[in-house]
Amino acid sequence: MNETLSHYERNAAREASRYESLTATTLDAVLERWIPRGARVLELGCGSGRDARRMAARGVRVTATDGSEEMLRIARDLAKEVGGIRFQHLPLPPRNDSGMAPRTRTGALALLGEKDSFDALVAIGVLQHLDDAGLFDAALFIDAVLGDAGTIVLSIPENHATATAEDPRFYANRPAAHYSSLLSRFGFEEAYSERRESTGAPGKECTWVTLVFVRRAERLRAVSRLRGILEDEAKTATYKFALLRAVADVNIEAPGRARFLARNEWQPAASIEADWVAIPFSLVVERWLDYFWELTAGTGPAPRQIQGSRTLGFGASLSRLQALYAGDRLHFRRDFYEGRLALPDADPAKVKAFFETVIDIAETLKKGPVYFTGSKSPDGKPFYTSHVQKGAWAPTPAGLAHHFGELRLPVPLWNELNRSAPWFVNTVMLEWARLSVRFSKLAGEPATTAAVLERLLPPDNPERDTVLAKAVFEGTGNLRCVWTNRPLTRSTLAVDHMIPWARTHCNDLWNLLPADRTANGRKSDRLPTLRLLDEARPRLFRAWRTLEDAHSALFRAQAENTLLRTSLPKVGWETPLFDAVLRTADDTARQFGAARWDGVSTGQ
Repeated sequence: MNETLSHYERNAAREASRYESLTATTLDAVLERWIPRGARVLELGCGSGRDARRMAARGVRVTATDGSEEMLRIARDLAKEVGGIRFQHLPLPPRNDSGMAPRTRTGALALLGEKDSFDALVAIGVLQHLDDAGLFDAALFIDAVLGDAGTIVLSIPENHATATAEDPRFYANRPAAHYSSLLSRFGFEEAYSERRESTGAPGKECTWVTLVFVRRAERLRAVSRLRGILEDEAKTATYKFALLRAVADVNIEAPGRARFLARNEWQPAASIEADWVAIPFSLVVERWLDYFWELTAGTGPAPRQIQGSRTLGFGASLSRLQALYAGDRLHFRRDFYEGRLALPDADPAKVKAFFETVIDIAETLKKGPVYFTGSKSPDGKPFYTSHVQKGAWAPTPAGLAHHFGELRLPVPLWNELNRSAPWFVNTVMLEWARLSVRFSKLAGEPATTAAVLERLLPPDNPERDTVLAKAVFEGTGNLRCVWTNRPLTRSTLAVDHMIPWARTHCNDLWNLLPADRTANGRKSDRLPTLRLLDEARPRLFRAWRTLEDAHSALFRAQAENTLLRTSLPKVGWETPLFDAVLRTADDTARQFGAARWDGVSTGQ
């Protein structure tokens, strides 16, 4: 028996008396907030059973453990009139009959005589008595006994006095961040913390920190699944990376297009009950067209995208489309979004090449990465497509979306992209570039990661795409800055990306606004606050109307394709568009951890 446990055995009555005399109003509030009535709770180091009795009085079912038999005897006596508590001897760190730390749920629960996992675990003033190896073993035990949505409440001291002859208990003076980091490895996120300075027995004052952790097992599985898709599957083409990047880019650029499916609406198999989200498959097709246009355009050999002698499944049709537009992708996109390809006098060769290209891309996606990604994973396939709509369809963004239906993926993966898509995209592009270089070198063709990345990355200078908006604003009388309301002249006019180009690379007309050069410089890559957007609403609406009057088809197609799941109304369209922009700006700020800008009047 170690010195710490021996101390509690010898001084159980004194320590129990001290525990019972302490007021724990703050701790009681934490336990009441985070542990609901009816929950099954495991308490480590229950001492006199004070906290177990208080939880049980609220209808919580408690298994209270302690390593000291004498402390447990006192705790049982004090709880004779209280129901809902089961006391169990359990020294820390937990050990099975072989002297090993249990590493499975079954083994950990067997130490407690239990079969079902717990909803929550409480450890008040306990874990600081373990050395680092013992703490890790305790964390393994905690991970094993808690369910997938388990909650942990800890209270630990910082800067506690070390052992003395009178009090030989071991104290590991770890900062609270140590516990947070350790538990994060097991999928627990810190949800609450509170610090109480200079508390404790006389001569042993220290900082006591109360921490609450919530298990995000679903997120941990989603992260592992994304990592597995990136790293563990066969890599004979870059298609998988292109699919992952496209889905992540849609998450960043067009989160409003996501549609969450009811469980009775669709499941990939009758035996599966899971939550799924759908995005327009056309948005993935469009992004593939953009990615591979840039990869294959220009002089010199394009970096290889497939191992061996095979060529892109849509390479021939894409080459024809590129040739018809002399390699100018922006010219093509303007024709597509302005609806020119759907006009009666549209160039039939361009229309034919467009249809062939997007159909070939969609088929390559479905037969390749959508079908094979995750096919050997125990979690199952993450991507499915809905049926293609039959009948004629227009070569417009709306026509493309209607014809190709949806791409469906698990909600946990989508939610993880809500948090990590910007960094995930960077990882995907780097792996994509490395694989492309490998294929090129195997074919005896020169290629570097930097050169491939240059083709994959969005351009640093988006000015060409802002020329159209600038020309409209320069032809507008009494033009004013949307952020400051100052009059604008040709020399002071700047075209501002309301949601910064550096964040979403969005050059849609709705995102291009007239601004004073000084205000634009101060705003830089920050997002406007909700307060500023609301204050600027009249000027924002005026700018939008100006752009919509000049380029109605383009403005509406871009707004609908990026922000909305429905068409803009013929009149009063500004309000639903503004509401969508508010959501998108807030989503982008959270996703990137981006700073907000509240206008020049605040001195920012």
